[in-house]
Amino acid sequence: MPDPTSTNNAISIADEVENVIFEATVTAVEKYSEAQLPFLALPIVKQIFEFIVEKLSGLLKEQLENFVAFTIIDMQEASKNAAYKQSIMSLQIALHGGDADAIAKAKSDFKSTLADLVHWSGS
Repeated sequence: MPDPTSTNNAISIADEVENVIFEATVTAVEKYSEAQLPFLALPIVKQIFEFIVEKLSGLLKEQLENFVAFTIIDMQEASKNAAYKQSIMSLQIALHGGDADAIAKAKSDFKSTLADLVHWSGS
């Protein structure tokens, strides 16, 4: 039995829940629209209407997924950038102070934040 706490399984479950909610929402929009505009329930019109709604909602879902993904990436990179700028300031302060231990620690912190910022493992 798969581990429910594993990351891949959690993502899979989240995707399934997302798809169920999305499909239910599209169905609700279609039914509401047909209730408000009864001609949309006519046989040929209904098929065309449902096709258009499903295509447009699919495009909207794709765009929203991209927006969320890019927003998360931007937030992560902004955090890394702030840590990098702080390490630069700490290094400058340590260099002006002249304490060898403080300089060594500041250099180490600087290298660490730089590697994190540019996704470099150092190997």
